[in-house]
Amino acid sequence: SSDVCSSDLAVSSDGLPLLGVMVDVGVPDGLMASLVVRPWNWMRVSAGGGTNSISNGWRAGISLLPLGSGPSASLEYGRYQDGDANSLAKKFVGSGFDRTPALDRVGYEFMNAHLGLDFGSRNIVFFIHGGVTMLRGQIHNLNAVSGGAGGTGTTEVVVRQDPNFKAVGPSFKLGLLCYI
Repeated sequence: SSDVCSSDLAVSSDGLPLLGVMVDVGVPDGLMASLVVRPWNWMRVSAGGGTNSISNGWRAGISLLPLGSGPSASLEYGRYQDGDANSLAKKFVGSGFDRTPALDRVGYEFMNAHLGLDFGSRNIVFFIHGGVTMLRGQIHNLNAVSGGAGGTGTTEVVVRQDPNFKAVGPSFKLGLLCYI
């Protein structure tokens, strides 16, 4: 084939290119680059790594495209390592932001359930996906933030163990996929 992204070396059972590379950006996924395998025109599996501007992470998922293109449904799982989020917070809040111990170690795992639209040819696909995500992680150094280390008031809060958190909210991503 003469297409820039196409190679006849690896094709799926449907005669389409089997392997691809994908780049996407979204919330809470951050910026990800992935390898993609498309065993059939209606399914693709991906795994890759990226950053959320705090730390490095990874994500794996499966997308179903019942018509081969157009509407899609995806399930994904990913994890970001603990990283220092103070500099990112300062960029958003401004120079008046003071470092806080609660942002010294920010990391999370996430699970996405997305519906989307995938546009393109057999070799290049642009997509927009959105849906819901569940975040799970720990809040570190809360004792230092709560004043449990010796506040001046009459009420003292002591946190003896880092609490776990779970949150559910909206998520989305935009991406480009090139089959090779």
